Amino acid sequence: MIDAISDYLRGSNANTDGAFATSQRTDAMLAGARSAMADFLACDAEEIVFGANMTSLTFAMSRSIGRELNAGDEIVVTRLDHDANYSPWLALEERGVTVRVARFMIGIAPWTCTTWRGKSPAGPGW
Repeated sequence: MIDAISDYLRGSNANTDGAFATSQRTDAMLAGARSAMADFLACDAEEIVFGANMTSLTFAMSRSIGRELNAGDEIVVTRLDHDANYSPWLALEERGVTVRVARFMIGIAPWTCTTWRGKSPAGPGW
């Protein structure tokens, strides 16, 4: 992996969609990666999106979906989620969107959970 990254940075590192040979190599590499992920996820390559990191992508997705939500709509999250998939949804409460937190009960039958309305209280397990 280190060698592959190093090779890319030395020989192909460029903006996408450019007329330069390095841009074309970058486009080809991304197309191959999208195709491989599409095979892995059983979807179309056009459905695969790469970004800087999971946090940035999740924030962007939540903001995009959040624009379409209105008072009375509901989102369910868990405290098992990364904060990038938790905090942005809580901000929508100001617009009347209901955020439900699924709380998983440790020591009870697998997959048992309860939902709790509103922001999670401080304390163990949250």
